[in-house]
Amino acid sequence: MSSKSIPLSSYQLRLLAVLVLVNFVNFAARWVFIPLIPMLRTQLGVSDTQLGSLQTWLLFVLAVGSIPFGFLADRFSRKAIIVFGVVCWSIATLAGGFAGSFVFLLIARAFVGIGEAAYAPAAQSMISGAFPLENRASAQAIFASGMLVGGAAGQAFGGLVGPRYGWQAALFLIAAAGVSTMIGATRLHEFVDAGLMAKRPYKSRQRTRQEVVTEDGTAISWRIGLRNHTTRFGGGQLISYLLSSLEA
Repeated sequence: MSSKSIPLSSYQLRLLAVLVLVNFVNFAARWVFIPLIPMLRTQLGVSDTQLGSLQTWLLFVLAVGSIPFGFLADRFSRKAIIVFGVVCWSIATLAGGFAGSFVFLLIARAFVGIGEAAYAPAAQSMISGAFPLENRASAQAIFASGMLVGGAAGQAFGGLVGPRYGWQAALFLIAAAGVSTMIGATRLHEFVDAGLMAKRPYKSRQRTRQEVVTEDGTAISWRIGLRNHTTRFGGGQLISYLLSSLEA
């Protein structure tokens, strides 16, 4: 690894800022639901078991969906997949605010999981492609901090807005925030892997992103999605180790 610091362009910083912001709202949309549970129990007349299953199904759909969306991110436009993910979970969050039954809310939360599954592998792959090795870990760490802060902010937001204006208002406002971040996502551009490109002569840098990402015969985005979500659901440590060994 080169010890020479590589200055970052304004576009790289803007790309990271947009993806971190989307990640922030993404996790806010996931966790805003938690403080709204007492109100949902009363208004929808559902049991604690049913309410618990809402988050369970969201996470299950997220875990399963991350793998195929990772494959798609390796083969098609990552920006398009990111925009699809943001639109999907924003509309699903909005629809959840109109839920009058448990089944409708369950379907809406499942679609939030689909949107999040589309966003995460493509966004992480885009960051890896935009930043050189010298800055890549820091960029990924900043990206990850967005989801953690967003999750905490989402729960705080739900606890503040829900009791005052209703659980529907909390979901509507989070959905509106998601749509606003989608505007920034549409202005992103694809990057070829910066770390690999720095090692090649100028002429070889004209190769497409697909050729570079899959040069060693393996894919990147689907492994990111599989590793991230199997480790969250238990029994994923072995899979994470095996996938890491493929990258070595």
